[in-house]
Amino acid sequence: MVKSNKHWLQLNNEVIVLRFPSFALVFRCFLLGLVSLLLVTACTSDSPIPDPVVIDTGLDAGQQWGEAGKASGQAAELITKDVSVKDIRRFHGLFGELCENPFFAVALSEKVSPEDLVKFTEKVTTYKNSWFGGLDGELADRVISELGSVVVLSIGGSNTSSDSQRSFDSAKNKLKTSKGGVADLVDSNLSGWRKTANSYRVLGELFTRAGEQYPGLVLGEKFFSSGFATDLIGWDFKHRNQPSGFDLVQGMLSLMDQPSSSVDEGFYDAVQGFLVSTTPFEISDVRKRKPALDISGPMNITRYLTSFRHPNMADKGNALGRVLAQTAFRFNPPISSQDRDKNSAVIAGNFLLGYQEGLNIEQKPYKGENRFGFNHAGLVVIDTGLDTGQEWSQAGEASEQAAELLTKSADSDEDIARIKLSSEPELGNRILVGSEFWKRCFLRRASLLISHLMIQ
Repeated sequence: MVKSNKHWLQLNNEVIVLRFPSFALVFRCFLLGLVSLLLVTACTSDSPIPDPVVIDTGLDAGQQWGEAGKASGQAAELITKDVSVKDIRRFHGLFGELCENPFFAVALSEKVSPEDLVKFTEKVTTYKNSWFGGLDGELADRVISELGSVVVLSIGGSNTSSDSQRSFDSAKNKLKTSKGGVADLVDSNLSGWRKTANSYRVLGELFTRAGEQYPGLVLGEKFFSSGFATDLIGWDFKHRNQPSGFDLVQGMLSLMDQPSSSVDEGFYDAVQGFLVSTTPFEISDVRKRKPALDISGPMNITRYLTSFRHPNMADKGNALGRVLAQTAFRFNPPISSQDRDKNSAVIAGNFLLGYQEGLNIEQKPYKGENRFGFNHAGLVVIDTGLDTGQEWSQAGEASEQAAELLTKSADSDEDIARIKLSSEPELGNRILVGSEFWKRCFLRRASLLISHLMIQ
């Protein structure tokens, strides 16, 4: 039998005393919680931040370098300490605008190591994901894009949208650093990033955010000629089954297309060299596609990026398409040499081969379209505005010009790209292209119809 009142409970002749906390104890707990909340809020709330640090672009290069040295010293103190939310906000408020300035970015890389920047980036991400007293998501993404800009510029990249880039480029061979010159510091930074633990995983987010925020930001020639880009491709392949949230290769591609108004020939050659090289790993049809392809050993990187690396490109291939458009052929301004022409043919041919192999994958259509074609729509634009007769007519003319371009690199000593073009009665088995990429690649023709392309 159970009996009870407000203060006791009797169960089977045993009395259980119910003890309730006193009002004073409850009030003390409430006050303690309130004080804790106020302390956390005080530590994480915005405090007055001085005006942003500015480097006057009207100064000569030597003076800008001196100002950058002072500002980077202050920024380094925030990056290398035990970072708080307040420090991150302060970094953004004081130095965020300077992160696209090459003088500041390179000077900062003298004072902070790749390891320091990795840890700072990880702190920003941690505070962004914190549910209490954390960092606003939009601000966190902006800070990471600023750090990404610093990284790209410090490893030899450039920002064509920055007012100070031209001044920096004209003077960088004369500027002194702790490693000797700017070129020596860039080499040291590249080596540091390649050796730093967890750096490649963090670079995926840094490159992606920076590419989104700074349209004029471009990786430098040494990023490719040093083998860093190839290492990155290899790391991505090795960790393909361990997604990190950000696509490292996609982030790199977003920083590889130069604005047409500012062509750097050294960069152009370095990117071409990367795209005509082979993967640092062996291919064995990693997605077990149907129909199976008899592929083994390293693969051309353009072909690999086109249809073997990822079944669903995040941007449907837009970034890769822009890079291929610039490196397979360029009309404005004209850049031409025998080696460049050979490389153009190899890039274009391997793209066509990879794209056709992607279209041939046996999978259910998506919304009535070839699934591979839909997922890679940014690489090409299908021109459906022509009737069959027009398609055949224009395709025949364009194919002849394409074949001439693709095979002109072949000579008696070395066949760089031997292309076989054949015709089949069904248009569905062909690539009909009317994109800007092919207008540039193949003499600005409106469409191109090529089937069963083989590079032998």
